[in-house]
Amino acid sequence: MHDRSRPTVAASYARAVAQRAADRSSARSSGSLLTADRHDGAPVPPHHRLDLSDVQSLWAQVLDHADDARTGLSVGLGIRPSAFHVLGHLLLDCATLADAAALAVEYHVLVSEAGEVTFQRGPALSRLVYRPVEAARPMVPPQVEAVLAGVVTAGGWVAGPGWVPEAVHFTHPCAGTVADYERALGCAVVFGADVDAVVVRTADLDLTRSVGDGLLASLHREHADRLLAELAVSGSVRLSVSRWLGRGDLREVRAADAAAARHVSERTLRRVLGEEGTSWRELLDTARHERAALLLRTTDMTLTGVARRTGLGSPAALVRAFARWEGLTPGAYREGWRRPTARGGPGERGDGRRVS
Repeated sequence: MHDRSRPTVAASYARAVAQRAADRSSARSSGSLLTADRHDGAPVPPHHRLDLSDVQSLWAQVLDHADDARTGLSVGLGIRPSAFHVLGHLLLDCATLADAAALAVEYHVLVSEAGEVTFQRGPALSRLVYRPVEAARPMVPPQVEAVLAGVVTAGGWVAGPGWVPEAVHFTHPCAGTVADYERALGCAVVFGADVDAVVVRTADLDLTRSVGDGLLASLHREHADRLLAELAVSGSVRLSVSRWLGRGDLREVRAADAAAARHVSERTLRRVLGEEGTSWRELLDTARHERAALLLRTTDMTLTGVARRTGLGSPAALVRAFARWEGLTPGAYREGWRRPTARGGPGERGDGRRVS
């Protein structure tokens, strides 16, 4: 059982990073890169969990040997389903991009706890957002580029090899030229955006393709659910409570309910969350923010309805909360999201800044 306060990454993904980097670097450096997925001289099984700190060290080694500033992009574009372990098999059996996005949100932690994935569906454009977790050793831009390029690659498995997203957004500055990134990803690329995200046309989400063996897909789903349950027991309490809040009713939710779902006392839950650098109040506030934003983007629900569904009670409380979360009113947020843009994501200008 690993330390609950330390995020982990599946060995299958770490191995893919090392192998791809070794393929693109000199033979002299390949051996040292590939030693990263060995433990006591024996190969680490794909389902084994590595501490994020160890994977960060692997990335540092990869980048030290890199002969290309876009190494992260290369890793993501060269990723194979096996790197995503059971999630890779589930994606191959998806009928639509919408199904794939839902699976990515639900099972991404099986690949890595280094970041959180959310999906935001809009009328014209939608986006899969990636937010790195806070860690003693923050993710560097090539790691984020590898993640988002991997999302683009996986989208091609589902939608077909000719598919490309509308845009890819990075919060960090461009290390080379934007044109190089756009040629590699096949779409518009925005740097200095408000979030790291892959933006897709909403019309593409529900296009159906023929899929494989439904029974096999069901078995993969059962296996993924078992792994998710095991990770919830041994993994980060913060992440598991966040997922629980994301699925639940926020109107009258209590810390005691979350504790009961994990079979621990409320006192223990609050203590462990504190050890992980957060609190029940902070996680609940984040869940309300995400739920309110989702309802404003995807429904015509009144402010009263949104306030009640998120447990805020009144439109006035929702307005105050949104001013704190987004720096604008709920109405302005909804209008900005629904305003179409040429290159940016939903509710953004072409330079990645939010419309207000």
